Amino acid sequence: MTNEEFMNFIVDKFNSFEKRFDNFEKRLDGLEERFDEAITEIKMKLEKTQDKRDKKITELNQKSQEVKLDRQILKRAVVNL
Repeated sequence: MTNEEFMNFIVDKFNSFEKRFDNFEKRLDGLEERFDEAITEIKMKLEKTQDKRDKKITELNQKSQEVKLDRQILKRAVVNL
C-alpha cells in the first residue's frame, strides 16, 4: 500500500466515522425532542391531577367547617331545650 493509498484509506475511515457520528447525533436530538414532549405531557397531566386534588381538598375542608358549624348549632339547640 502506498502512502497515498494509506492516506485515502484513513480519510475514508474518518469520513465514515464522521457520517456515523452525525447520524448518532441526529438520533440523539430526536430522542431529546421526544423526551421533552413526553415530559411536558406528563407534567401537564400531573398538574391537572394536582389541581383536581387541591379542589377536592378545598371542598372537603369547606364541608368539614360546615359540619362543625352544624354541630355547634345543634349543641346550642339542645342546651336551649
